[in-house]
Amino acid sequence: MSLSPSFSRPVLLALLLAVVPTASRGADPPIDTSPPASPVKLVFVHHSTGENWLADYGGGLGLALRDAGWFVSDTNYGWGPTDPDAEGPIGDHTDIGSWWRWFVGPRRDTYVTALLAESGQHSEYARRSNDPGGTNRVVMFKSCFPNSQLGGSPADPIPPIDANPLRGEGSGSEYHTVANAKGIYVALRDMFATRPDVLFVVVTAPPLVSGETDVTAAANARAFNDWLVKEWLTGYAGRNVLVFDFFNVLTSNGGSTRTNDPGVNDLGWADGNHHRVRNGVAEHVRSVANDRSAYASAPDDSHPTGAGGLKASGEFVPLLNAAWHCWQGTAGCPMPTTTPPTCTVSCEATVAGVATAGTPVTLTATATATGCSGAPAYDWDFGDGTPHGSGANETHAYAAGTWTWRVTVTAGSGSCTRSGTIAVTTGGGGGEAWVAFVPAVSHAPGDKGSLWRTDLAVVNPGAANASLTLTFAPVEGAPVTRTATLGPRGTREWADVLVSLFGVAASANASGALRVASDVSLCVSSRTFNQGEEGTFGGFLPAVTTGEALGPGRLGVLPQLTRNALFRTNVGVVNLGSSAVVARIRLYDAAGATAGAPIDVTVPAGGLHQVVDPFGVAGAGDRDVAFATIEVTTTGGLAWAYASVIDNRTGDPTIVPLEVP
Repeated sequence: MSLSPSFSRPVLLALLLAVVPTASRGADPPIDTSPPASPVKLVFVHHSTGENWLADYGGGLGLALRDAGWFVSDTNYGWGPTDPDAEGPIGDHTDIGSWWRWFVGPRRDTYVTALLAESGQHSEYARRSNDPGGTNRVVMFKSCFPNSQLGGSPADPIPPIDANPLRGEGSGSEYHTVANAKGIYVALRDMFATRPDVLFVVVTAPPLVSGETDVTAAANARAFNDWLVKEWLTGYAGRNVLVFDFFNVLTSNGGSTRTNDPGVNDLGWADGNHHRVRNGVAEHVRSVANDRSAYASAPDDSHPTGAGGLKASGEFVPLLNAAWHCWQGTAGCPMPTTTPPTCTVSCEATVAGVATAGTPVTLTATATATGCSGAPAYDWDFGDGTPHGSGANETHAYAAGTWTWRVTVTAGSGSCTRSGTIAVTTGGGGGEAWVAFVPAVSHAPGDKGSLWRTDLAVVNPGAANASLTLTFAPVEGAPVTRTATLGPRGTREWADVLVSLFGVAASANASGALRVASDVSLCVSSRTFNQGEEGTFGGFLPAVTTGEALGPGRLGVLPQLTRNALFRTNVGVVNLGSSAVVARIRLYDAAGATAGAPIDVTVPAGGLHQVVDPFGVAGAGDRDVAFATIEVTTTGGLAWAYASVIDNRTGDPTIVPLEVP
């Protein structure tokens, strides 16, 4: 490959992101974190985590780079030339083993040329209105969080690249080990040395949430990323490589893991884990002994929250600016000092996953502090807005609902946090020992000439009479309540229930949720269908109890969604609680990338909010294969969701119930 004439000068000092003794740096000039003097083109290679980081509604990296004078383009799934040795285009492959294909393998010239020429946006973020022209000067690339599940041992020998079995392999490969990953990056380093005309920015893979990794794999990820920052570039003779430790930045949070509030993270804190410029000095700080995500979107979702992305943006952009000036030879290089952990705290917590309202629950935590001053101190956030607890062992009585608890243990400068959810159900009593919700009932016209109706069935399997209270909560208007009695082992069905039971006019347009309460347990189901000229097309939708509801800290999934010429999709969210709840809907494409913007819906107590054509609302366009996630953002909120995928030709709906992994 030929080098740009403007960058044919001799390669200068290394941009070493490592522990460098002060004496070795001599009279190095100070670093410069000011933006480039004129717009500079940068391309970012990523998948879903990078997309969320870039997004204006997420981590805000696109805005931060724009405001710092960078013209940003990016790649995503589906981008670039096809790799004949892998499935699909090269943009589909961003695991550690994939970087060998991008930058070292036999088609690297093809891929790099396309990458340097890229000027499009493949994610949603604001950028500068004017393209400064020319090729991309900076290539930034990142693997996603599955790459933090590394096997082997940090002590294993690094294989030569020709014998490295991880070449071209994904993160799920048995060869995805610490040593093999190091070997890939050694080969990358050697290639980067041949391209001093390009500034390469390596972003480490983000950490995994606790439920998706174990202690060994998390420690391996920490060791590998420490190696990248401190050792990988030792002896490198160029200024054209920057490592940003995204992993380390996302392993501490002085705020809350349950919010995207931009002010709730530990950006700017002296303590915590950071990779940044502070007081004119680049530093790599680790004062919190944690190797797992502190900003997980959900207990089973390692995508960082917006708060985590905003912290990373705040720390990354000044480092990038400094690396640019270093590469240009106009300022010192951001070689950080490293603060080793002098105080570490490890902890575990045990809390039951289910409980009965009003019955005290025992919450137990254990902790070990090493090298810390003072004994561990405990802070229990029960998650229901009540005062915190401060003992290692606490008891607490909850109201009905799903609650997210969190315990933080501190000692000296160290801390450790554990969290989880507890589903609390009513213990019965009175006339409502059993309550369930039919998420959607309808007597209404729909798109493309459809006419929606709901039949309701109730079965009393017990040996005692059942006293029923049925409440219809319409999307518009006041709730309507009816009562009924059902004998032992009896059943009753209401055809077109809104008309036959609740007195809705036959010409009305009515939809909503249905609450069924009884003094004994029942079995309730419904059939919602399109009344066509030649018959009915429909599906069954079961009733949902509060114990099955989705609460804060749990992620629900709606699979098999579609929007194209043949099918359309609606999504409904029902509130199973006694106060209004906010739920967030996110759409994803077949490759796992976010599709469009998140949709926040507010649902009144006991009510239903149906999002007609969520793909259109989110700006996601047509998607042949897609899925949605649902999360409750209201403390103590209880919700459930469903999707209806409708055949545009026949009007036949397929009901997709919520799944909670």
